[in-house]
Amino acid sequence: MVPRMRTLEQCATYFKEQDPDTTLTRYRIRQLVLDGTIPHAMCGNKYFVNLDRLIE
Repeated sequence: MVPRMRTLEQCATYFKEQDPDTTLTRYRIRQLVLDGTIPHAMCGNKYFVNLDRLIE
């Protein structure tokens, strides 16, 4: 299965669409990436997160 890699902004938008009252923001996702809680890949200066792993 091919992972659904998304930018931080796309992840935040996905969660906002699924739950308009969510408190998970782009900034919080970025913090989780930087402290190593969420695995990520970089392409240039952009972080890409596996959306399915983030949902888990």
